[in-house]
Amino acid sequence: MLVHSDVFLSLPDPGIYNRHTISSILLTTYRYRVPLIGFSKSSVRAGALAAVYSSAQQIARQTATTIPLWLTNTGHYATKISYPEQFSVAINKQVARSLGIDMPDGSSITQRLKQLEEGKP
Repeated sequence: MLVHSDVFLSLPDPGIYNRHTISSILLTTYRYRVPLIGFSKSSVRAGALAAVYSSAQQIARQTATTIPLWLTNTGHYATKISYPEQFSVAINKQVARSLGIDMPDGSSITQRLKQLEEGKP
């Protein structure tokens, strides 16, 4: 299955991605020359090509701005699904170079993703 994949997207499932399994998963994707996109900065340090993630500080800031909205608009925000408004992108330049992928830096990708969220082409 990995042979026919262009990218491997990992999700935060500790039953699959943990300290006992991650090195084997990364080595396998690297062997097949399939870039792995992680879900944390530590996955990029371990060998993933890139990750989109929210830090604890970013989540705390969003929570701090959301709680007053919940208190003033009871019911409206209580059932609304909320995705992270603040996020970061980490890139492993060494993995990109090894796979022959020309990657922009994380801040450029973050800026582009935010533009896409705003509906700007």
